[in-house]
Amino acid sequence: LSTSMADSLGDSIVVFLLIASVVCLFLARESSRFSTGWVLLAGGALGIAQYARSAAMMLYGPMMILMLMAFSGYRLIRLGVFFIGCLAVQLPLFAWHLNTVGSLTFTPTYLLLFLTSSFPGLSAITQLVPTSHLTVFQQYGGEILQKWISQVWVHYKYLFSMMSPLVLVAALLTCSVSMNRSQALLRRFAFILYLGLVGLNSLVIWDNRYLLPAIPFFSLLGAEWIRRILSGLPRQRFGKWAASGVVVLLVAAPTVDVFYQALKARAARLRHPHTMRELTQFVKGNVEPEMVVMTVQTDPLVWETRASMIELPSDLETAARIYREFIRFDTILLLDPLPLGHLYNYSPQWYELMDGRKKFLAFYRDKEITLGSGERVVLLRDGIRR
Repeated sequence: LSTSMADSLGDSIVVFLLIASVVCLFLARESSRFSTGWVLLAGGALGIAQYARSAAMMLYGPMMILMLMAFSGYRLIRLGVFFIGCLAVQLPLFAWHLNTVGSLTFTPTYLLLFLTSSFPGLSAITQLVPTSHLTVFQQYGGEILQKWISQVWVHYKYLFSMMSPLVLVAALLTCSVSMNRSQALLRRFAFILYLGLVGLNSLVIWDNRYLLPAIPFFSLLGAEWIRRILSGLPRQRFGKWAASGVVVLLVAAPTVDVFYQALKARAARLRHPHTMRELTQFVKGNVEPEMVVMTVQTDPLVWETRASMIELPSDLETAARIYREFIRFDTILLLDPLPLGHLYNYSPQWYELMDGRKKFLAFYRDKEITLGSGERVVLLRDGIRR
């Protein structure tokens, strides 16, 4: 579980379920007796993907277009069956969202404000912003549009660095050759998926990992083009084996290099598993289940401790407003240095509070430890609730 939280295993699950959904649709095209069943399973697979990542909502548009392109008759009926499969799986998730956040889906408005001039970096997540999407567009629509246009220019190039250059070029070259109907359909879907992900990723989410769902489909196209080239070589066993070996080396080299660089950088990771376990044990030993904790990077801590946590805001003034108007948190957990402080634009006031040079409401310094990584952890309690 700690590995999945630290290394975003959810992304791999989303990609796997998307592939399963696409496979089911292709099987539905070939099946005469169980076509409706395959379409239903395709919808169910995509619905399950929403549990792995809420960002999987970006896949609905491309999958709808694939549905319309894949069948020549009864398209709207099949589209309805597809959404029945999605809905049947997602009803519990919709109910949970409605009960927890007051809407059917989790689409926070701060995502739209990332990288805008009013909220540089990811600082929107540490601010109190309007919860209505309409209000956000009314107040910051011009900045969001400017951000979106500039980020499209940035994001479309990420795919080039995420794939083997040979495979990517081979996939693009399939546009110059004729393919059977299924292959041509997959090719159109791959480009539609890529363009949709670039557009939505640039508007909402800044992380290039959300382009990952397009990679398997471009890889299949690239593999098909390479297969055609190799199969057209002269019938000399040694020549074909040699050419195949060169292709394997060219395809594998970037991947091997990525794993090598990741291994070298492992020691420098901000949240090494051992550090997270040490921090988790500290929180478990000092936080009661009924407490509400304000801290940084809440996701892994919530996952491991099951405590109620809210994200650390940008400054003490915003924290005081949250305390008075929204949630009466009773514990503050601070780390020195504050993780990803350059992206979240945390105020220096938090360091002054950690050092005892500044006061915040009735909170007092209760405990302080130093983790094995050298990071300092400071725990503050609300004096009113002593």
